Amino acid sequence: MFRKRIGLLISAMLLLGLVSGCAGVAPGDLEGLTSGLLPESFVLKLPTIYVEYLETPDGSAEPSLSGIGASLIESWFGVDLSTVKIPAFYVDWIKDSNLQHIEILTDDGGFFFYANGMPLPYMAWDAESLAAAADLAGAFGVANIATIKTGLPWLQRVGLDIVVQMPLSDDPKIIAYRDARAGLLATTAAPEIKDPVGEIKLHMAYDEEGYPSVLGLPAQALQAMLGFTPGQMNPQIIAQLKQIGVESLTLRTRGDGLFIFMNDQPLPNVAWSPEHIVNALDLYAQMNEVSWVPNEGFVTMVRELVLQTTNFAIELVVDFL
Repeated sequence: MFRKRIGLLISAMLLLGLVSGCAGVAPGDLEGLTSGLLPESFVLKLPTIYVEYLETPDGSAEPSLSGIGASLIESWFGVDLSTVKIPAFYVDWIKDSNLQHIEILTDDGGFFFYANGMPLPYMAWDAESLAAAADLAGAFGVANIATIKTGLPWLQRVGLDIVVQMPLSDDPKIIAYRDARAGLLATTAAPEIKDPVGEIKLHMAYDEEGYPSVLGLPAQALQAMLGFTPGQMNPQIIAQLKQIGVESLTLRTRGDGLFIFMNDQPLPNVAWSPEHIVNALDLYAQMNEVSWVPNEGFVTMVRELVLQTTNFAIELVVDFL
């Protein structure tokens, strides 16, 4: 739920930033930030937008942009921004876990994410993968897909940087924002990948009715063995995929990311280096140390499982017959 609120916050703050026509200023105690260096391929680099969550008398928090709070925006435009406000319960959790700020920015290579200035796994793309993703989104009923495809080139040419300042605990040790002068931690086109510790391959096929066959076993056999049919899909989705020419979807993992292909055409992928993964796991552990259900053993298990999985070579192929 909290992750969903953050996603809605980003969308709302971008809208509010365009409405206000200006970028916010960093909170007084965290001054000195500079926007990232502008790659030559960019047409436009927007100023960094600073969003600050301010606590309210009831212990919740609401976002503020350039001193304009969400409640004031609601009164001006009659919109409901309750989804981007943080309830008091989560405010206490954020403060106790010392999650001070989140940064989301676009570059010509993808969407990058930072927490407390540390880089996390990110979404990587190029022009071809963005176009393929738009085609796939159209098959799933996303509205105005033609307009979206027209605007996709701008996604690679407009730099957007949003810093979200969270509520701080009393007398915190301030964590600096990302050093923009250091550039982005991105995986290279041909990274050095260690030999995988294991390999998993799985081939599935769907018929027009949405019934799968796995490892050559038809849906009837799976039903008899398991008592249910795993992975059944809506036939309408199958028809929509075939209508745009999708014959197969492939998921592969390597030491540097998770890759998805549509008819061997790459889609935007999740990219990482060992540092990205370690940072994400450290953040997960940090957030769960003060969780309402502390479970050190479970957190340790998740850490080991993720570290091992990212060193596996996994391939899942799904054909549409």
